[in-house]
Amino acid sequence: MALWIGREYLRRKREKSDAKADKRIAVLASPASHYSLCKATNVTGLGEGSHEDCGLCVDELHNRATIKHYHKPQANGEGLHFVRCHENGNIDVIALEDTIRALHNGKGINRFIIFLNEGTILTGAMDSTAEVGSLIRKLREEWKSQVDFYLHVDAAYGGFIYPFLMPAGQWAFKVPEVNSLTADPYKMGQAPMACGLFLCRKGFQGYIQRPTGYVQDQLDDTLCGSRSGAYAAACWTVIKSEGFINFQRMHQQSVIVAGKLHVELSKIARIKLLPQQLNMVAFVLPSDLGHLELRCMEEYLIRPYRLMWNLMSLDPGNTDVHVNRIVRFIITRNVKQEWLDESIKIIKKIVG
Repeated sequence: MALWIGREYLRRKREKSDAKADKRIAVLASPASHYSLCKATNVTGLGEGSHEDCGLCVDELHNRATIKHYHKPQANGEGLHFVRCHENGNIDVIALEDTIRALHNGKGINRFIIFLNEGTILTGAMDSTAEVGSLIRKLREEWKSQVDFYLHVDAAYGGFIYPFLMPAGQWAFKVPEVNSLTADPYKMGQAPMACGLFLCRKGFQGYIQRPTGYVQDQLDDTLCGSRSGAYAAACWTVIKSEGFINFQRMHQQSVIVAGKLHVELSKIARIKLLPQQLNMVAFVLPSDLGHLELRCMEEYLIRPYRLMWNLMSLDPGNTDVHVNRIVRFIITRNVKQEWLDESIKIIKKIVG
């Protein structure tokens, strides 16, 4: 939805002044972004680039299958570009500026969609939205009307946590440069599965609206079209029932429990613990774990306790930077301490 609106907004804005304007748009994001970003750049025709293996990395869990972690953008500069991130997955803003300048000065790209995360699904990483907003203001002032930006924030995970933990923080629409945002009430908002929110600045949905024709005076300005109102009703009911104070208490308690888990895991020397973000605790497994150890980890830890693990490269544009296997705990109010205690014992036993 965001990439579709962003594409139409940037193209129409440029074409108003120049009918033959360059249609290329670069999409910039952290490699910790949700996999659906790749899918969306493909569907919208913005350009996904190609995903290739570096020739060295293999997945020991899946019979040493090659890992396609190296991302090669399209040669003309348009489409998806993964920008180097820090160890927990939040985007490196200096690298972001360098990428924008290289694309503008070297490839002639004048339009950019920037995709930020406020709470990634694997580590809970929070991109610095305010800092990126400042960068956009600086570049607009420097390059004037030469460049246009559309800034989208994926708060699908964090959008129902950080407002209660950091109500005064400069996130989401508190940053003027943000054009749209997604948040999923079903993740940390206690709502039923499939409840999702898409918010954008007033008037932006007009870039994609269509007359329905068969319903008088009605316009469709969504991606999915007709849908049930039950999700909206359920979401409203949960929010009204919980209220701000209950959400705040729930998330504050989860963060406290996550902090204690973070301390206990820090005592295991062979894992690399990542900085705690929100109610998540994530760590990198040793790179020398073999097939047997990883299978044991999957059978005795990941599946029974419903943890998540995945492979992530901090810089997919660099073949010299290889993947990490990250495991993450997500602490909710129904997590029992005995589960955490047993998980720690399992990790110690397998990792050593």
